[in-house]
Amino acid sequence: MKKLLASSTILTMMMVAMPALAYGGHHGSDSDVRVENDNWACVSNTVDVTAQTGGNEVVSVKGGDNTGGDIDTGDAWATSYVGNTVNSNETKIKASCRRGCTGDVKVENDNGAMVRNEVDITAQTGGNEIITVKGGSNSGDIDTGIADAYSEVINVVNTNITRVRR
Repeated sequence: MKKLLASSTILTMMMVAMPALAYGGHHGSDSDVRVENDNWACVSNTVDVTAQTGGNEVVSVKGGDNTGGDIDTGDAWATSYVGNTVNSNETKIKASCRRGCTGDVKVENDNGAMVRNEVDITAQTGGNEIITVKGGSNSGDIDTGIADAYSEVINVVNTNITRVRR
């Protein structure tokens, strides 16, 4: 559910930040072109990822059928990817002037953002034990797998690209 929400939020922000296009000045015009992009964003990501294969136990009791044992756990892989692209403006201004353009072109980008990423990622294969009770067999092996945790956070914030063609 969190992945779906994050994906839809990013797509919505990308659709809102469509290029601002301005066409001005024809046939030697001295018209001025003014483009203003104002953006503010507040992004908060909280991600918790846990992979665990541990917490297993073998109990050996005197007189019971269980005379020791082995614990073999698999690998625990925890991976998290967070990507935010916020307040991206692409402004293209094209003036088609045959005798030269004399007007002013002014592009103003005013961006503000607050981005908070909180990522907690854990991979664990431990917490396994072999317990001997009242003279039971104390033999056994514990073999754990690989515990690997990886997280990647990329934030691209307040990016402005302006192109003016005369």
